[in-house]
Amino acid sequence: PTPLPNPTDAAMNRFLVFLVIIGGGLSAVAQVVNQEQVVTVTGGAALWVQTDLTNRGDVANDGQIRIVGNLRNENTLDNRSVLVCSGNATNTGRLNNDQLLLLRGDWQNTGTYQPGSAERFVLMGNNQTVGHGGQSFNRLVVRNGGDKTFAQSATVAQQLVLGEGLLTPMAGTDFLLAGEAIVDSASQDSYVNGRLLRQGTAARLYPVGRNGTYAPMLLLAEEGAETNSDAVIVAAEVMSPGTSEVDASLSRISTVRVWQTQAVRGTTNARVGLSVLPDEEIVIPDSTVVAYAPDANTPFTSLGQSQVRMTAAVPALGSFKAAGAGRLALGVLSSPDKSGLVYVPNAFAPSSAHEEERVFKLYGVNIASEGLELVVYNRWGNVVFKSRSYEQITRTGWDGRNQATQADEPPGVYTYALRGTLDTGRSIQRTGTVTLLR
Repeated sequence: PTPLPNPTDAAMNRFLVFLVIIGGGLSAVAQVVNQEQVVTVTGGAALWVQTDLTNRGDVANDGQIRIVGNLRNENTLDNRSVLVCSGNATNTGRLNNDQLLLLRGDWQNTGTYQPGSAERFVLMGNNQTVGHGGQSFNRLVVRNGGDKTFAQSATVAQQLVLGEGLLTPMAGTDFLLAGEAIVDSASQDSYVNGRLLRQGTAARLYPVGRNGTYAPMLLLAEEGAETNSDAVIVAAEVMSPGTSEVDASLSRISTVRVWQTQAVRGTTNARVGLSVLPDEEIVIPDSTVVAYAPDANTPFTSLGQSQVRMTAAVPALGSFKAAGAGRLALGVLSSPDKSGLVYVPNAFAPSSAHEEERVFKLYGVNIASEGLELVVYNRWGNVVFKSRSYEQITRTGWDGRNQATQADEPPGVYTYALRGTLDTGRSIQRTGTVTLLR
């Protein structure tokens, strides 16, 4: 909207009455709301402050307040609509934010910040410093680039939107995503540049990075946890590798980065997913695994490998085994993994004179019994055989009969889908056709 003309009457530059209701628009050079004074900006109205606003009384905003300079709240400010501050903002009183607060300068909170159910706190300046006094945001949004440095601990209860810019917690601070908090839009342009804490036992994405590179990490659901419990808090960050001693299962680990995890509250034992980025020269098909060491004095060991999906834009490698807190990295097995030589026949004949040709089954070594599944479909897409039994898939097999009716299936071409893992953790995923001969 077009700014209103500046008032020339000095009385407009300060609120000199106990109650001021702004129902249209007011533009002022500077504003001081004194003690016991009440200012209400009604819906559809706007208060434009061309320099600073200091509130020592009570301000209620149902319209728009736009401050070109700094905001200082020393008593009570209720924002139920849009509040924009282009300078720094300081709260030593009580600030209730139930809608949109956009800030381009630094934020210092030594009073009480109360987020409402519809709150959005948007950091939209370049190189801002945030001191939130260990309190919570419901929805925190990072925009417009630069570095948003958190000088004090803070919690995000519902949603962290990483649009553009780095969020950097200073050493000694805790930046926590509460149990139900979700992460949106993290990327190479916006991530947590340091240590991030997450609460809960469900799968948790850590949108972390270091040295200008986004390198997220995933903790899968805690082993044995049936519900998402707030009793567990685990911190994670990307570190330089440091020592790279390995045990006999590995030949080496990454020299680019490691991920450090720490159980801040409770204990952790979960499978993990690590980023596989273009700067990693360690990626070797079938031999790259997740490596783990519980501390800096213990050699890394292999946790195996599995397929895991972290984000659409970042390839990832999962561990086959769970791990506690410690150091994680990409590693290379000490000898090539030849256990993945899995054979699936392309034909069988139930009436064959040779016993091994009478059933359709899986051949291989070091196949893990857990998670193994074989499904066979006829040409109309109907399931004629399905099993999750290791014994049935690898020994007795499918004999050509419909599993539900026990009637012989006619000769022809059938489609199969096989999934499982090897003992090393490498995933098995096969689809193909098998011909039933009669």
